[in-house]
Amino acid sequence: MKGQWINIYSGDLPLRSWWVDSGNECEYISIVLPEVFGINNWIRSFSEKLAAQNLPVLAIPLYGRTAPNLDLGYSEEDLKLGRYHKNLTTLKNIIEDVSAAINWVKEKYPKKKIAIIGFCFGGHAALIASSLKGIDNSFCFYGAGVTTPRTDTNFAPIVLLEKVSGNLNFICGSADD
Repeated sequence: MKGQWINIYSGDLPLRSWWVDSGNECEYISIVLPEVFGINNWIRSFSEKLAAQNLPVLAIPLYGRTAPNLDLGYSEEDLKLGRYHKNLTTLKNIIEDVSAAINWVKEKYPKKKIAIIGFCFGGHAALIASSLKGIDNSFCFYGAGVTTPRTDTNFAPIVLLEKVSGNLNFICGSADD
């Protein structure tokens, strides 16, 4: 499965997103939230692998306001730049942008269930997003900072657990090798 760049809109803000359709009937569509490195080669490859398993994927940027085309590697310099943009991202931005993705999916595929998948800071954002209506399953891979109060809200995302209506899965490991 080969993906393509598309724009979905969060209000007037275009979110340059990576869409991979499986081409088959399926029960779910996944929304993928990237690490601080943006929608890079790894996120695009992961999305295409899911689609090959009959799970269409919409990977959306978390930094659409400050770095709409963020696509970084894994160097220390890239990590520093990614963290800079992460620190500019607000809970309100995350909710607005994931809501736009949910609306895009529901408009095009009204009967599909939605799973959200996030890695590191994307896992942090996936926990926040899991509190939204329309998310059936959430997968937070090592959701960084979910127990630490956010500077824009003064509360930790973990307090949103009571608002989660779908299934919530946290996946954490001790090594990434």
